[in-house]
Amino acid sequence: LAGPELLTGAEVHGLALDVEYLPLRARAIGSASRPFRCERAIRHAFGPAEGVILCRHDGELIGILPRRPAIDEPDVIIGLGQPAPVERIAPSYREAVRALEVASRFGLRGTFDLADLSLRAPVATDTMLGERLVARYLEPFRDGSHAGAQLERTLRAYLEAGLCGEAAARVLGVHPNTVRNR
Repeated sequence: LAGPELLTGAEVHGLALDVEYLPLRARAIGSASRPFRCERAIRHAFGPAEGVILCRHDGELIGILPRRPAIDEPDVIIGLGQPAPVERIAPSYREAVRALEVASRFGLRGTFDLADLSLRAPVATDTMLGERLVARYLEPFRDGSHAGAQLERTLRAYLEAGLCGEAAARVLGVHPNTVRNR
């Protein structure tokens, strides 16, 4: 919406024009991947009068929030844009869509904005960059040696554990210091 429609819509939904909101796009993963799971998780994170506006769209959930939600639903991915006033929410919403798509491509769960996703965002959308990073950082491990295979397994476990050395160590069955040393 733009101009008078935007002002009217904001007024109808009780949105202040001088307040910044977080746009979101959310998706539930799994056998019951329905927007209501996302909505339930988000509404649970906020009180009833906190200015949360949600709408189901294309099997997903879109909306705006007054602040970042703390979600404990393991099968929900939420992409957030940067805080923006209502009249500038559209560019920020595009960031939310991109954050959701990048998080989804990497199999992540939870709430993410582009800053949370760091280098994953350009790697997910620029295949040449991804290929160059693999060639530079992963190919040297693939020299056929036991040590190279061990380092690659450790790196994969570390990345899959969300960069948590202790969790990677549990998966690999080694001491956390072993992961650090590798």
